[in-house]
Amino acid sequence: MEVLLINPPWPRREGNIWRKVAGCVPPLGLAQIAAYLERKNTGVRIIDAAAENISFAGLAVRLKKTAGPPHFVGITASTSIVKQALETARLCGKIFPGAEIVMGGVHPSILPEEVLSEKFVDYVVRGEGEIGRAHV
Repeated sequence: MEVLLINPPWPRREGNIWRKVAGCVPPLGLAQIAAYLERKNTGVRIIDAAAENISFAGLAVRLKKTAGPPHFVGITASTSIVKQALETARLCGKIFPGAEIVMGGVHPSILPEEVLSEKFVDYVVRGEGEIGRAHV
């Protein structure tokens, strides 16, 4: 596998509005990037931690069981889950120290410098991932 794409775990705490929302929005952006990469003969895999209701502890176990470390890890981040996305980046950086961590989505597109100031984020892609502009 060359690229691992991750939709981070969503917060589910008592008193949190998302605790009552049973639906899950599929990560269409990650699916589009995966399809683009597959057309370019690049090995890609998606982990949708939100849909699978995986906690950070569960995500760590899943990542450690990944067959061969990825070259790139792509993480999606809207503003409402940017903390979870950054925690996912930190976790991936520790488990896959040689991988390049890329973050995309609404929040990194609008505030790339904020996201890039984080230790475990190597690149930000603004706009659509398959045609976006990368920032280092």
